[in-house]
Amino acid sequence: GLETARSLALQGCEVLILCRTPTKAADAVNEINANCASQRSAGHCRALALDLADLESVQNCTSVLRDEFSSSQTKKIDFFVCNGGIM
Repeated sequence: GLETARSLALQGCEVLILCRTPTKAADAVNEINANCASQRSAGHCRALALDLADLESVQNCTSVLRDEFSSSQTKKIDFFVCNGGIM
């Protein structure tokens, strides 16, 4: 997941990481954004909390995504990469 997110961001994509653990997500975002800055890439990364075992977390995440993407005429999701295992 980290390498996929890094690769997409370095190619200029806006990457949104949906992650169960906010501290791990923050570390990944900081690392990816530092890589983008050092490579002079226009891409960037940010994180949003999502714990698939917690219905409230799922509802909050979908609400944020709906608000962000449905209110924009230009912003859309071009790729969706599912890298998590569900047990």
